Amino acid sequence: MQDKANLFNALLHSLKIDARLVLVPRFGQARDDIPGLSFNHAISRVTLDGQPLWVDTTDDVCRFGMLPPGDPGRKVLVIDGQTTNLTQLPVPEPQQHPLELRGSWTVPIRS
Repeated sequence: MQDKANLFNALLHSLKIDARLVLVPRFGQARDDIPGLSFNHAISRVTLDGQPLWVDTTDDVCRFGMLPPGDPGRKVLVIDGQTTNLTQLPVPEPQQHPLELRGSWTVPIRS
């Protein structure tokens, strides 16, 4: 579960970039009263310009740097030697992901 995330973190550490292992409960929600139970997936928390970037290097259906569907909002365990509680993954802000569609329609002239 952790091999790819650990390798990714080690590569970033060699470049002096802070990256931490994050354990994720992929098929449920972690509970605050038993925080060490139910983790079956690992991602990375990379800190760039003081902001966390949550990176899943193993999921083939999401683009690099994006959380897989279902992961936003989950409680995770960040392995950084400082965090003592579960951390909730961020939920995307709709205003940060605008979508604009444009189109045209031509009506055929029948004679």
